[in-house]
Amino acid sequence: MKFTPEAAAEYLRMSQNKRLAQHQTAMIRIKDFKMFFGRVVVQGSKMTANDTIALECECAKPNGNFDEKKGSGGEAGMGTF
Repeated sequence: MKFTPEAAAEYLRMSQNKRLAQHQTAMIRIKDFKMFFGRVVVQGSKMTANDTIALECECAKPNGNFDEKKGSGGEAGMGTF
């Protein structure tokens, strides 16, 4: 998943400036996305060795609760897998 700068800014604004990777669990809603084929950033600043299929997302909004314990269900009612 590649977030556009606008999507990243919108997410940070709505999540009280806490990065997605700082949450133990999180659910976000994405829209306005497109598939692309190319190298993507992984683990901070490294790039994948080969081209890969990924999504570029233009809108990402928090949807539900963050940092829930496994199996608590949350707003989505998903429970354990």
